[in-house]
Amino acid sequence: MASPFVEVLTPDGQQWTVELVGERILVGSSPSCQVVIDRAEIAREHVLLSPRPDGCYVAIARGAPTPVMFNGVPIERSVVPWGAELFIGGVRIQLKNSGAPGSAEAKPEKKKDDKPSPVILGAAVVGVALLGYIMLGGDGETGVAKPRGEPPAMFESLERTCQAGDQERALSQAGEFARQAAAKAERMPFRTQDGVEAVSLFANAASCFRVAGQNERAQREMASAQQLKDRVEREFLNHRFRLERAIEQERHADAVVEVRLMLNFIEHRPGEYMTGLRNLERRLALQVDRAQAQR
Repeated sequence: MASPFVEVLTPDGQQWTVELVGERILVGSSPSCQVVIDRAEIAREHVLLSPRPDGCYVAIARGAPTPVMFNGVPIERSVVPWGAELFIGGVRIQLKNSGAPGSAEAKPEKKKDDKPSPVILGAAVVGVALLGYIMLGGDGETGVAKPRGEPPAMFESLERTCQAGDQERALSQAGEFARQAAAKAERMPFRTQDGVEAVSLFANAASCFRVAGQNERAQREMASAQQLKDRVEREFLNHRFRLERAIEQERHADAVVEVRLMLNFIEHRPGEYMTGLRNLERRLALQVDRAQAQR
């Protein structure tokens, strides 16, 4: 099955395509990115793309030098439809769904004589069921439902105690905490746990700035910690809501994406809720495999 891809066109007429292979594709000027655009207006890691059946999830790096425009409006995080065009300065990036899972383009027209043998189809269904039996611990349960219980709190109190013994050392530590926090906050669109860690780092910086006697700077760092904490918790709740809707509407492929995004948020909080999400992910994936086997 072919992968979705992007078509890149630069102002000087260069044009190329890159397949979107995987769940998290980085677009930027760094050679480590999957989609490399070596131009001054493009940050080293500028955009995260995450292909989905209903479109492509797009997240922009915090502090990116050039906004990403969709339909003439700058976006930060959004699911955009296949065929959409994104603009970063004069660079055009078109998202194309050639063979994306669940798309019309991915479903070749079947001829009457191409129908699979009933014996082969039956074997495939039995094979998927057996796989589900093994994956789910042998109980054969394959239905899916909303996650049970409440997720763990992602953060403890933001109050911190600076470990520095004097003002000079406190100021040095505060500056380092603040630098690390800003760097991790910028990477949150690409790695959720960096955003989670940045909250604590901002709080640590605030505590040390207070010890150093820089109360105004301490207030700014604490405000950054609170704002980022609110953002992380809000995004997690949004994914949880979308997961529940996808399950209700039996959009299992979309539900798998949402479960995996939720797991990224709480990987630092192992426990019963995370175990339940992982079990749900396996059951959803089984439903997707069954649907594909029956086509």
